[in-house]
Amino acid sequence: SIREVIESHEALVLEARRLLQAGVRNRLEELESAPQYPTTSLGSKNEEVLKTGPFGSNLKSSYFISEGVPVLSIGSLGEDGIIESELFHLAEEIASRFDDYRVREGDVVFSRVADVGRCHLITAKERGYIISSNLIRIRMDREKMIPGYLILLLKHSRFVRDQIARMTTQAAGRLLVNTQ
Repeated sequence: SIREVIESHEALVLEARRLLQAGVRNRLEELESAPQYPTTSLGSKNEEVLKTGPFGSNLKSSYFISEGVPVLSIGSLGEDGIIESELFHLAEEIASRFDDYRVREGDVVFSRVADVGRCHLITAKERGYIISSNLIRIRMDREKMIPGYLILLLKHSRFVRDQIARMTTQAAGRLLVNTQ
């Protein structure tokens, strides 16, 4: 009986998620006729809107330790948040070399390689994490775009997903999106 209740609950949760996503997609499709702006116009003065994480020669796997400053990777971006067990860590003295790659609350991180489009909205708890080379940090002026809206677009808008697919290339057998 307990197993049946658990299975019914899980089925209800899945159906509720599906309905929510369908509702969000329908609403986003209605908004797709809104004016379009270049990504660079969404930022604050003197800040990059899009920033790719440090490349392997700079952020070496030999720097990773079991505890310290978390490093986000594609694998750590879960459907419902950050997967803690998939985070890498750096000692603070090494992490300080990568301050330009730290995230702030409200930033969006976006997978630019392989599983292109996997994304996450950074929370207050995740502030200060560092992005890896396979991610793009998107930092916008909140007066110009609400980060939660961008996440909805990236996850649920067919229009935006199609645009990303058109910008995706294949390099060394992997899908790739760059900041251009």
